Amino acid sequence: MRTALVLSLVLFLPTLARAEPAEAAVDIRGRFPEGVVAYVEADGLGDKVAALLASPLGQSIKSHPAVQAFHKSAPGLQLQMGQMFLRGATGRDLLGIFKAVAGRRVGAALYGKKKVLLVAHVEGEIVQRLLKAAETMGGMERKTVVAKDDRGPALWKIGPAFVGLDGNVLFASSVQALAESARTRSGGGLKTDGLQAARAQVGAADLFGYVDLKPFRAMLQQGGKPKDLGQAFFLGAFAHYVPKADWAGFGLSLKPQEGDMWGLSARGVVPLPGDPQQAVVKSFGGTLKPLPFKLPAETIGVLRFKRNLAALWENRDDLIDERGLAGLVEFETNFSNLTYMSFVEEFLPNVGDELILLGTRRTWKAGAPVPAVKLPQGALLWPLKDGKKFALKLQLTFNSLIGILNLQAGQEGANPLLMQSMEYNGTMIHTSRYLPAKAGEMDGRKNLPLRFNFTPSVAIIGDYLVLSSTSELLKSLVDLHGGAGPAPDRINSGLWLEPAALREVLKDNREPLIANSMLKEGDTRAEAEQKIDFALDAGRYLRSLSVTADESRAALGATIKAVFGPTK
Repeated sequence: MRTALVLSLVLFLPTLARAEPAEAAVDIRGRFPEGVVAYVEADGLGDKVAALLASPLGQSIKSHPAVQAFHKSAPGLQLQMGQMFLRGATGRDLLGIFKAVAGRRVGAALYGKKKVLLVAHVEGEIVQRLLKAAETMGGMERKTVVAKDDRGPALWKIGPAFVGLDGNVLFASSVQALAESARTRSGGGLKTDGLQAARAQVGAADLFGYVDLKPFRAMLQQGGKPKDLGQAFFLGAFAHYVPKADWAGFGLSLKPQEGDMWGLSARGVVPLPGDPQQAVVKSFGGTLKPLPFKLPAETIGVLRFKRNLAALWENRDDLIDERGLAGLVEFETNFSNLTYMSFVEEFLPNVGDELILLGTRRTWKAGAPVPAVKLPQGALLWPLKDGKKFALKLQLTFNSLIGILNLQAGQEGANPLLMQSMEYNGTMIHTSRYLPAKAGEMDGRKNLPLRFNFTPSVAIIGDYLVLSSTSELLKSLVDLHGGAGPAPDRINSGLWLEPAALREVLKDNREPLIANSMLKEGDTRAEAEQKIDFALDAGRYLRSLSVTADESRAALGATIKAVFGPTK
């Protein structure tokens, strides 16, 4: 109980502020002594949280049946007891405390050897009442460890917490840290060039953070270079710049959107070196161009990478761990045997510098047999410098791949794939399909095996090599070629998700998900249904999600953006 009360003190001191617009803003950064290695601050974030809770989105969440059920559970009743304690101690409940935050700055820092310091500008009377309540209800005695003098306030110890109060509330992990902050007020630890650069690169944010990475450099460099070409391809410049960076910055913001929506964005940055490694620049530099296809209906997501595969291969000694280089010789040989072309002399000089992965929900004919697990369909799109040169070798490569799959199917006693070539709207498509399922392969509900989700297909559409899991998706991309989506500013890789379409895919597979929960978690059917249905229902709040990486002249950054809205 005592620990819980002290934690309440630590958590709620930063938020116990009353809006007084006439009062001058307080710069808490002067409270932090030398040696700060990590710093975070929030300025008026409580106002945003209060507005969110009062919005239609907040009301929709609070009225959700699952939230109402939580209030009646044991943890919910404990939360209500905590609300009663807060109201008795401060005259406000938890929501009232959030509403009380207006234009006040809260900061916390880690410095020295595992020392923590938290600073907040608050209303002293409320803090005194909370301290008194902690003493009374927790059986703890407030002890003065440093008396008030001309240089600073009295410093108290209550439980494991050290607290000082003089217009700002100070909380520290040690009395030495608290005394240094209360009396020196140098702020030297927050005047570094790295913090100012991080603040400039992160931009305006409701919550800002900074970490000095130099003390952690040995730990960051333990992983070394990427272990293989695939890992280097996907991790990109981050794998090389983050372990060598002097600092990292991050920010988080809440913002109301149109139509009762709310946006949440989080951004992290690390500095680019003054003399960047040319192998990294050539392999991962550049920005994405407009998407050359309109998105198909019910698109789940798009994953795009700006990568120069030829440069990556040429500079592999500088980009990949030595242990991963040995396997590339075998890869090159196998590639040539499979595709009838030289990987280095024919393939690399003719491929473009972007990779696109696209996923969509698949629809099935009403009344026709369908797989027990209905997978989405996906396609890989890779630009070519001259698609016509690849046409014949593409067909030979496709035939080889289907042959390998059929050989594996024969060993497993499954039906083979039948190959077919066709012309569709001026584009030659090479596709395949499975023979009808054998007797005994259908499950008890007359559902098809998993492999019937696939009709592997390939085509050259314009100057793009397109590999698709189904012929239906490939045909739709033929029809949608020529569109031009907007080019993201400075972005060299990104993932864009459409949660509504993903939720429909999960709904298509509700029964398999329930069965999996019963099998792996040991749930009853009712428990499994409750879990899956709650997840599906909660997914209605998320309207869009994106994760992008970008380069500026000074920093490499990653940004997550999500939009939430009331349930329909």
